[in-house]
Amino acid sequence: MQEITLPSLDGRTIPATLFRAAAAAGEPREPVVVACATGAPQRFYRGFAEFAAERGRDVVTFDYRGLGRARPARLRGFEAGFLDWAQEIDSVVAWASQYGPVDLVGHSFGAQALGHLTHKDRVRSLVAFGMGSGHHSYMARGEQVKVQLLWHGLGPILSAAYGYLPSSLVGLGEDLPRGVYRDWKRWCGFPRYWFSDPSVDFHDRFAAVRARILNVTTEDDAWAPDSSADMFASHYTNAAVEKLRLVPAELGLKSIGHMGFFRRDVGPHVWPKVLAWWEQNGVRPRAQAVPVGAHGR
Repeated sequence: MQEITLPSLDGRTIPATLFRAAAAAGEPREPVVVACATGAPQRFYRGFAEFAAERGRDVVTFDYRGLGRARPARLRGFEAGFLDWAQEIDSVVAWASQYGPVDLVGHSFGAQALGHLTHKDRVRSLVAFGMGSGHHSYMARGEQVKVQLLWHGLGPILSAAYGYLPSSLVGLGEDLPRGVYRDWKRWCGFPRYWFSDPSVDFHDRFAAVRARILNVTTEDDAWAPDSSADMFASHYTNAAVEKLRLVPAELGLKSIGHMGFFRRDVGPHVWPKVLAWWEQNGVRPRAQAVPVGAHGR
């Protein structure tokens, strides 16, 4: 594992971590890029990255601007939105693609963003965990109440008081730049997420995706239940989309939930399915290994 700094397409830098494959030196490999969920720093995905690296894959994780190692000293007034984060996924994909086709592992927002990438043609596959609209109508009654309270009660009050959304105070991961909170609230207010937004038209961006996609859901995901995930996946109209539905009890687990896909206790039951899907679809490392020294420190 090595901390590196990658160039962003808009001239910034992106703090990232490279997990080198444990295979024999010189064996060709292609990169896996992990795109985080809203409020989840890259360190949350370390267990998965180590698991994949131990099984022969080079893996890159990174932090969106405003989160983790990319959080500024002062978050109040810091400007960042969802499309800025999508551009950073795009930047990491562009960098990684010099070593071969990219296999993207996306979680929640990280799974939603593929259509926005200008380098989407360099993404060979997407494993999408918890990809959904976030609209309350898909959720159980109790979760609907919590979500409505966040969007119309606590969120506006806290973001006005702090100048950002102090998500950590309400158990929603790391604090968020106010622009990210506004985008999140706005698009989760539409039943079909940004596809329902009358001010924009993103349909063509997602229709242009040709990657293989594995849409991973779990029976107990309160935020992205099957109906929500299937709706979102339907907008990848020209991609080969497959579905993997997990049932915690069948895996010997009490729960997985929206964030549990990457917990270390859940991983051994879920992550091998990702590697098996890659293998079944011919997603095998073939290109040169990613060099350790690239912008490393």
